[in-house]
Amino acid sequence: EVVLATSRESTPKRYVQNVIKERGELVSELILEQGAHVYVCGRADSMPGEVERVLAELLDARVDVDARKKLLKRRLHVECW
Repeated sequence: EVVLATSRESTPKRYVQNVIKERGELVSELILEQGAHVYVCGRADSMPGEVERVLAELLDARVDVDARKKLLKRRLHVECW
């Protein structure tokens, strides 16, 4: 399944971090139970940090801070310019 977040082409704007938050239960399950990786690509403005913040919030509800940091270090991949 592909879920688009097109902030330039939609009204209201759909940002990546908002889509992740909307689908938080699924995203958490995929990361924690199925070993999913998250790839963030695009502009290096505030988006990568906001995506990481939302992922941290989702994971903090299910694992301790140390486990969350380790998971994000291994499974969050950022390629921004």
